[in-house]
Amino acid sequence: MTTEKTPEQRKENFGMFVKGICNGFRQYTRKKTGEVVTQLLINLPGATSSLQIEVPTGTDLTKFHDFEPVSVKIMPSFYEGRIIGFNLA
Repeated sequence: MTTEKTPEQRKENFGMFVKGICNGFRQYTRKKTGEVVTQLLINLPGATSSLQIEVPTGTDLTKFHDFEPVSVKIMPSFYEGRIIGFNLA
């Protein structure tokens, strides 16, 4: 007997982990909505620039410290077409 997974359960097992070094945060305001967006900047091995990952609202930012290792899970909708040029070997 197999149990069907909900779309939310399937989403939990999908994606990949990115490990790098925390390089701080960046905040900006979306012009159309006025929403303030916070991005975590991660330096990846072999990359020439930081990977910018939007931090969900309510995330405790005090657990991220500059120049310390960080590991985050990202979904395919985020990394398709954006991680080209990064050496993730």
